[in-house]
Amino acid sequence: MYWIPDISPIHSKFLDGVLGFHPGLAVPAVALCEGWDPRSRKKPETNTKTMDNKVYYVYMLASHRNGTLYTGFTNNLVNRVFTHKNNIVKGFTQEYQVHRLVYYEVFEDREEAIKREKQLKRWYRKWKLELIEKINPNWEDLYNKII
Repeated sequence: MYWIPDISPIHSKFLDGVLGFHPGLAVPAVALCEGWDPRSRKKPETNTKTMDNKVYYVYMLASHRNGTLYTGFTNNLVNRVFTHKNNIVKGFTQEYQVHRLVYYEVFEDREEAIKREKQLKRWYRKWKLELIEKINPNWEDLYNKII
């Protein structure tokens, strides 16, 4: 089961370390853990409570209003959009400058999220545009609302 979030920021418990970035900082949240050595390949111990609350995202990026669209899946929305926006990984979003987060859905079940991503990828472009318009009529970049 999935739900479509409103345009307001997602709950802070998901932002504080679970997504891999601390709000407002462009460093991984693990770097903020006490005693973690950034030169070490070993990650610090994670809180099992946060692991039980894992969330998954299906998202859409756009180059501009009614522009080129990209649909993706991740368990770390802030980090994934950051990599798209900063062209960290070469590919479609870098080539076509698809950097604006215009839509996302939140899932508690990984398989449901993957199923939804595949469903959206098969949709006609017109349906995707209507979905974005319904949730985000001004095509705002939602990235600043989730960090």
